[in-house]
Amino acid sequence: MFDVALAMQNLTLATHSLGLGTVHVGRFDAQKAAQILNLPQGAVVVEMTPLGYPEKEAKAPPRKELSELVFRESYGQK
Repeated sequence: MFDVALAMQNLTLATHSLGLGTVHVGRFDAQKAAQILNLPQGAVVVEMTPLGYPEKEAKAPPRKELSELVFRESYGQK
């Protein structure tokens, strides 16, 4: 699953660089997806992604300050 997540992150970044939009979809009926895709025995679908050109460019939310994320010695210690 870790490798799938890394691959999907790279796919998402690559699509963005081409002006495309996508999103990770991990909640779906995996058995139904496998049936629709006619997957061979032993192959499973663990994530899907729609792909297309967005109608408008999304704005990223503001980033948290580093002090909100980095702690010293133990969690919560600034």
